[in-house]
Amino acid sequence: MHISDNGSGELTLYGDFTITLKVLDLTTNGAPNLNSLMTFTQQVITSKLRGGGYKSGVIYFEYNSSTKSFNFRKNHTYSIRYNFNCGVNVIQINMLSQLKGNDFVLAVVDSIGHQFTDQYGKKHNSGGLAQRDGGPAVVSYNEWRKNKYIGVHEFFHTLGLGDIEDLSKKDRLMYHLGDNTSYNISDNERGDMMSFLMRNISDMTKGTYSYTNLNFNTLDLLRRFLKDTTNGFKYNKAKFR
Repeated sequence: MHISDNGSGELTLYGDFTITLKVLDLTTNGAPNLNSLMTFTQQVITSKLRGGGYKSGVIYFEYNSSTKSFNFRKNHTYSIRYNFNCGVNVIQINMLSQLKGNDFVLAVVDSIGHQFTDQYGKKHNSGGLAQRDGGPAVVSYNEWRKNKYIGVHEFFHTLGLGDIEDLSKKDRLMYHLGDNTSYNISDNERGDMMSFLMRNISDMTKGTYSYTNLNFNTLDLLRRFLKDTTNGFKYNKAKFR
């Protein structure tokens, strides 16, 4: 990774990184359109993360552009512009043994019984559910076929984004009341996702870097998520043993 300091409290970060999202088919009768949905999801994630991101008010260690190092004894508040080349792999896994550590996972189920009430008092069915900040994501196969963006929407929850219910923002990907006019992502939303993926900037300056969160066990989190009766997941339990 390369860091550029404009001398006025703004850092621009350059580099390359790769995201791998593992898709686990837990449907009872199989998902014949899964490959095309995965290809679409890979293309959209790549497209939405392209173009950089922006995040202000980031408190981090002070950066010395002369020595290209951080002073770990002194903090500084920065605005950060992200200018990364992002590679995305969306792959299907067939066995739980293929799910390791803190992998990103998207489980595909038969249906989701969970409902939510929006800020306007209207109830909605859930086409997908996710745990933010690295947790598992789950989508209903039938709902994913109806709205191909659901897989991306739920995955972006795992990268730290929340839902949007503001009726004036129907053009946003994270708007989730079902009548989107478009599927845009803002620079600030990209900045939030980049910030989550990077965690500590200084770690990424050491060369090859792999995101690791020792507090996460994706398989265990997915198992608990699927068993939570409030989510109302219906799926082939024989596939998840």
